[in-house]
Amino acid sequence: ALPNLATRFSHDRLNRSAQQLASDLRWARQLAITSHLRTHLRFISEETYLIEKEDPITGWAAAAPPAELYPGIRLLRGGMPQFDPKGVVVPTASFVLEGRGESRMVIVSMTGRVRIG
Repeated sequence: ALPNLATRFSHDRLNRSAQQLASDLRWARQLAITSHLRTHLRFISEETYLIEKEDPITGWAAAAPPAELYPGIRLLRGGMPQFDPKGVVVPTASFVLEGRGESRMVIVSMTGRVRIG
């Protein structure tokens, strides 16, 4: 019963990490629209990412503290989608999160739509 419980916890952490990443990407898009500045999300390690917004003076500045994926979850591959003030993203991006051999994809389309696949 314990191995199944550990697998279940890992599955839940993976789903929650994907949901959190998708939510933060949606927030970055909304921030770009409301602030009239470009924003992007970039991973600074396999487990930590940062949302930044364009600063006309200094270049890019953190829009929020760094966010951590749930323990045991890491980024396998991803991009650095940049949202413009209209909410459009260039380039499109797909993030693949992995935990205990299972993976989830978070997809950002050209129109800025974010979904979990």
